[in-house]
Amino acid sequence: MRAQLSQTIQYFYFLRFSLFVWLFPVVFAFADSGWLPFSTRTLSRGIFVPEYSSGYCCVAFFLVSKGFASLISGRTVVLNGQQRFRTRPPNWMKNLLANDEAKYEFWPVLLSQIPALLTFFYLELVGMNEGVSGWEIARGILCGVGAALIFWYVINAWYYLVYERPGKPKLPNQPPVLEELTLGENAARTILFPRWCFGLNRPGPTLTKGRESLEDITTLLRGSWVARGSQRLTAWLGSIVELSGYVRKGGEIFEAQIFSVISTIAFAAFFWILYPLTAPAANEGVRFSVLALALALLLLLTVTLSGTGIRRSLLWPWKVGLSVAPFVFCSIILVMYLNTNPDRFPVLASVLLLVIVVGWVFSALAFFFDRYRVPVLTIFLLATLLPRI
Repeated sequence: MRAQLSQTIQYFYFLRFSLFVWLFPVVFAFADSGWLPFSTRTLSRGIFVPEYSSGYCCVAFFLVSKGFASLISGRTVVLNGQQRFRTRPPNWMKNLLANDEAKYEFWPVLLSQIPALLTFFYLELVGMNEGVSGWEIARGILCGVGAALIFWYVINAWYYLVYERPGKPKLPNQPPVLEELTLGENAARTILFPRWCFGLNRPGPTLTKGRESLEDITTLLRGSWVARGSQRLTAWLGSIVELSGYVRKGGEIFEAQIFSVISTIAFAAFFWILYPLTAPAANEGVRFSVLALALALLLLLTVTLSGTGIRRSLLWPWKVGLSVAPFVFCSIILVMYLNTNPDRFPVLASVLLLVIVVGWVFSALAFFFDRYRVPVLTIFLLATLLPRI
């Protein structure tokens, strides 16, 4: 019992930035509400009341994304913390976030969105008290939640496309055999959405032919110069610094790190079309940005899904689905830009975006430096304040 308590306290410290990102909107809402001994209402009430439905859409997108970002960074620590920090996570945390049997996969997703759900209720309450239509608020929130689910579902699907599970049998020209699927060994671990959302096989005995899934696609991307360059870069970095928790002994990158890289690339692409959307004045570059991103996504999907080793009847639905989803997402942004008020991107959305970026960066730095007991936040504050002093 004492060991579990010690491990829990230690891992709460490792997860400090993930918890900050997760809890930030609720704490901010309480500070605005006036229910606490202190209140920021005079400064923050205008932030919590966007005037238009499009503003609530942007806020809802980043509230959902904030929860997913905290879940991804938290799962990275729990999955790879033992290799990185030489200490085991507590059993309850491992069973919830990193169990080997694909159980309770939906609960972490739901828990990651509890602060967002509470904040949605507060936005609805405060907005109606300030004279905003309740239907306008609800419509904006539903639109933002839908856009966020599309965005993160596509990222999660790309994760399964990029990850190549070790020991995968060559499916063509082989009779079906019984294979034991084990998460983290010959099947990708769950980082965000449950495996059943993608029709993946559950861990345990499964046939190698006739029950293939997205996880079994062999793509051109995996053997491309990008993959080879990533392996060389990882090997070079491993010769300079200790990469325990990032790379296995055999040289394969851990699944959570792969997911984090894909998420970073996706957010960079999202910023490509986001900056014209935030401009208060008309910007013709938004059409070019959306078109360029859509074409780039199509090119990437063409390369990624030009796969072999799987039934064509399974390959094509993913090819069509993952092509349509980015177009739907880009179309939502373009329609919002062309048909909404210049105040479409409210201050609260900017605050949430800043929290996601800062929290994710500090989580990445802490995962690296906590191994050497380097206090990341203290070093950052000293580096920021000392030059001014």
